[in-house]
Amino acid sequence: MESKPEKTILEAYMGLYMRVSRNHSTLEELVAAYPSLKEKSLSCPSALTGEERRIFLDFPDVDMETANIRAATALSRAELIEKAVADPNSLTQEETLLLLARFWTPETDAERVVIWELLCETEEIIMGEEEASFEAY
Repeated sequence: MESKPEKTILEAYMGLYMRVSRNHSTLEELVAAYPSLKEKSLSCPSALTGEERRIFLDFPDVDMETANIRAATALSRAELIEKAVADPNSLTQEETLLLLARFWTPETDAERVVIWELLCETEEIIMGEEEASFEAY
């Protein structure tokens, strides 16, 4: 039986993206796009398109974000953010959850289990790389 190749830290981390766990993008697509997105964001952030920003920051697409906001509040995106900045204690539970989830719907229990497993896997990868660095030193 052939073993799976080990994941990189980037692959493990991007596996945590909501857009990957909810099948809006594949992990392979994100990993392939990352170098150019990183370069653009560091060299000329204003050159990033709105969609590229959403991918890089793991926000839902505009239509989904708008639908999620409408389901949680009568406020616009800008009004919701302004309310959160001006008076966070006045946010409803739905508004708070939406902001905490970066405009995604809240995670399901099944998604939380997968996220926990991916976080553990990411930690193992990081610890393995740190151990290898210490051994090389």
